[in-house]
Amino acid sequence: MKIVRIDKVSDAKRIVAASAKAAPGALEALNPHLDLKRLAPGAVLVLPGGGAAAAADASTIAAEAMASFIGFAKQALEASTQRLRVAAERTASEESALAAAGKSKAVNAAFEKDPELGKLFDATKAQAKQDAKAASAALKEFPALADSVLAELEALAKRLG
Repeated sequence: MKIVRIDKVSDAKRIVAASAKAAPGALEALNPHLDLKRLAPGAVLVLPGGGAAAAADASTIAAEAMASFIGFAKQALEASTQRLRVAAERTASEESALAAAGKSKAVNAAFEKDPELGKLFDATKAQAKQDAKAASAALKEFPALADSVLAELEALAKRLG
């Protein structure tokens, strides 16, 4: 079975005629709640046997829902890319600020008085550098991942009809 929404009266007439020819009485049996002679745009039909060939260009409810979902997924992935870009920029900025702070005379004087503080600062700087590299790599890899996700959703939409 296939569920379609009628967009135009001409679509309804064509679908009803094709279904009556292909499987007489089946359309009426599946849609007892409708007067098939008075279908209006917006009406929802259940078609027999995977849908009549005449309904090939009528949009199915599932196809519309999937298209809407893919649109939302694109927006979410674009927003995620933007958030990832901002986070990578912030991480790089923090790494630069740490490096600049390490060059300060006052900070170096504190390190001379407390060598353990210098070790902690060096570890923090190394972690900040590692974080900046990871954020940069993620920013480079994410668009390919997003494209892959969208391609899989498009393939699923085609399989669903």
